[in-house]
Amino acid sequence: MKKIEKEKAIILRESGKSLSEISEELGVSKSTVSLWTKNVVLDGRATMIIEDKARMSRAKGHATLHKKKLNRLNVAEKEATKLLEKIKFDENTAIIALSIMYWCEGIKDDNGVAFTNSDPELVRAFISMLEKIFEIDRKKFTVCLHIHDYHNESDSLNFWSQAIGIPLNQFTKTYKKKSNHKYSHKGYKGCVRISYFNSHISRTILSFAKNFIKLYI
Repeated sequence: MKKIEKEKAIILRESGKSLSEISEELGVSKSTVSLWTKNVVLDGRATMIIEDKARMSRAKGHATLHKKKLNRLNVAEKEATKLLEKIKFDENTAIIALSIMYWCEGIKDDNGVAFTNSDPELVRAFISMLEKIFEIDRKKFTVCLHIHDYHNESDSLNFWSQAIGIPLNQFTKTYKKKSNHKYSHKGYKGCVRISYFNSHISRTILSFAKNFIKLYI
């Protein structure tokens, strides 16, 4: 019986069947099929068939994983929405978020407020929260763009000016980092440092962050 199954396995393998397909068709383990067919020499047509099936299987696997990931993200999104619905958004929540953001990404010196990031939404949120808590003159913001030397400076400047709502005349000289040009980040618009030269505001934000963090340690 095993001899007949082995012969069938060889024929099926030569025709371009995968090990999984042969295993299912003959009702034997995949490892047994692999052992029986290890010496089978595949011709061009059979090799092509097997490779095509392997590509389709990988594509299907990727699609399945992507779907599962989307489902997990959807569950997390719903959970986050429920949590957000419990929060009252006012100056209290704004100063908490602002101070933690600044504690993580802000420049901690005594020259004023300076916040650096590559995410336009986060930069916009930082500016918005800063204006919500303190009396801010938007015309006093200065922005320094950081890019690599292979990036288009004009495109990046225009992108950031529109993204954060600050005119180009408030941008200082662009900082260009030299690159070895082996790797390039396509589509990357660089990062910006937002500065507002008010030491009192900087000290207040950092002091709030330090004392708020102490409540949880």
